[in-house]
Amino acid sequence: MKICVYGAGAVGGHLAVRLARAGNEVSVVARGAQLDAIRQRGLSLILGGERLSAPVRASADPTELGPQDAVIVTLKAPGLAAVAERIPALLGRDTPVVFAINGIPWWYFHGAPARPKRPDLGFLDPGGTLARHVGLARAIGCVIYSANVVVEPGVIKSNSADNSFVLGEPDGASTSRVQKLAEVIKGAGMGAPVRQDLRPEIWSKLLGNAAQSPICCLLERDLSVIGVPELYVLAGNLMRETIAAARTDGVELDGDVEKRLGFAKGGSTHKPSMLQDLELKRAMEIDAILVAVQRFAQAGGVPTPHLDTATALLIEKARKLGCY
Repeated sequence: MKICVYGAGAVGGHLAVRLARAGNEVSVVARGAQLDAIRQRGLSLILGGERLSAPVRASADPTELGPQDAVIVTLKAPGLAAVAERIPALLGRDTPVVFAINGIPWWYFHGAPARPKRPDLGFLDPGGTLARHVGLARAIGCVIYSANVVVEPGVIKSNSADNSFVLGEPDGASTSRVQKLAEVIKGAGMGAPVRQDLRPEIWSKLLGNAAQSPICCLLERDLSVIGVPELYVLAGNLMRETIAAARTDGVELDGDVEKRLGFAKGGSTHKPSMLQDLELKRAMEIDAILVAVQRFAQAGGVPTPHLDTATALLIEKARKLGCY
């Protein structure tokens, strides 16, 4: 399969290496030092103590890569609008575009059941740029369960024992294109379950991000900091408020917060992707992960005092650093 991974960072690089090693024709859109390293040495993935390498075609200009069978966009949510006009160069007549991102996606309400109180999520696609240049009909949703970090240009380290990319059509349809993509990803040794309704999966993943990211970013500490008793309580409150926000959209989640926060007792030293962005002074996923949750809660009349406080503090910190 001819696949372009748009954004060869931590997650995109992981995907590109494994897809290429499985025999797919893989190209990547990258920039800067990452692009230079890929062109010179290819991409490498450190997985379970083993170093896997793969040559992939790399360019900063999508027009050099041409139409693909599928495009997988792994850019963070804040960077999507800026590349919307460039994605069409990769599209054939029926090319689907997988958006593998954290948080509430820009296409969230496409094909979703009508709700009496629906928040305005237009800020996730400013000016409708993605809808106009890519189109909702091409979009496929993806929820990432894969913790990675770029340890040096061209080299990604996986911090996950299992790596899964949960797929689903926004309108819940069972299509051959999503099934084919799932088989390709599985063929590369990764998980790729397909969900008829991806929204509960989106919120389930969001619970962890909304609970972890503000605390880790405000303190500039890895996940082990959640093990501090007072911060463990705060993370639990952030998670409960996110569960309540999801319920306003008809999404019921397992409310066993203690179980969901089990990672905190394991002493993980992984840095959430939002903290990685902060450290590199890159745009942070605050809107998709935190502000969007606030909007759902506000529309449904649900109070979120812990989330509101943490988000306000983080936005101000990010603004000062030029990351928001």
